[in-house]
Amino acid sequence: MQISRNPKKVELITTSREELFFVSRLLAAGLAPEVMDDEHFPLLVSIRGTLGAGKKIVSDSMREYLMGTTALSNGITGRPGYDEYWTGQIRGKDVELSYIDAAWLGGYSNNELSSFGTHMVREAFMWTRTKGGITFVQNDPSLEIMNKAGLDIWIEQQGVNNVDGPDRAPKSALAVAFKEAQLKDPENEWIRYIEVKVADTRLVDAPKFLDAFAKLKQRYGGPR
Repeated sequence: MQISRNPKKVELITTSREELFFVSRLLAAGLAPEVMDDEHFPLLVSIRGTLGAGKKIVSDSMREYLMGTTALSNGITGRPGYDEYWTGQIRGKDVELSYIDAAWLGGYSNNELSSFGTHMVREAFMWTRTKGGITFVQNDPSLEIMNKAGLDIWIEQQGVNNVDGPDRAPKSALAVAFKEAQLKDPENEWIRYIEVKVADTRLVDAPKFLDAFAKLKQRYGGPR
């Protein structure tokens, strides 16, 4: 996987749990076949943000879209919510969709993944892969610091602590719109500010993925 010097980013506001599923599925729909085929460089998706904001929805719904609903109930190994592994076929090719929450640092089904740092957990996890597909890494800030993620997703809920960084919504182009959404529906617990950055060169100039990006911006990229 090569990282583009000119990544693309979109800022979004969603107002329901269902919309967070829709965002994730649309991103999955935009993936080009060659992204899933490279066994040496699987797509690396980083997911971070607020505690309890629904970050796990991203990996679950993308996996469901690509593999079918049975992917969420059949064939998954590992420890749920810690390290999860699913192998199957997409377009006739064997792939692996794997997930790890690096913030746990331990308690994984594979004891060899445990470490004192999130980046060390992630690196050990990556070494276990043998097929193409997607690696979902949750709560590892080193991926952004080292600019290693092909797809970087940040999900923020107002008034709740973020795992590994300050709030981003107040400094975004949607800062006012995010506050207005909260004021308009103060009882809504599913209002989210989302940043999606794509840097994998297999996606950053791919028409299909850029079309998904444009649809997200059109639908969620402004006042609601």
